[in-house]
Amino acid sequence: WRGAQVVPAPVLGSAAAMASSAALREQDALLDELSSGVDRLKHRAVDIKDESQLHTRLLDNIDAGVDGAITGLQQETARAAQIRKASGVFWLYVTAVVLLVLMIMLIILGIS
Repeated sequence: WRGAQVVPAPVLGSAAAMASSAALREQDALLDELSSGVDRLKHRAVDIKDESQLHTRLLDNIDAGVDGAITGLQQETARAAQIRKASGVFWLYVTAVVLLVLMIMLIILGIS
């Protein structure tokens, strides 16, 4: 459009032309305000998306930590059960040894 001439619109001195011009300025202002609102809404949406991704990562980390804690708790529970069993058997052996020693002493004392 290099060679095109700009032809000015006919100048209308009427009230209708002024009202039309005022209406166009008002529409431009409303469109600018609407555009600004849409931009703010877009930024809010991006912020919400970023925040939700952060929370998703945090929840994944918590989930991994809970899984590790559950595994550790199960291992410690198994170890405690083994110790409990071993402790019960230990006291059984101690009791058997004490009774054996007592029986031998009684036999020795009974013979003499």
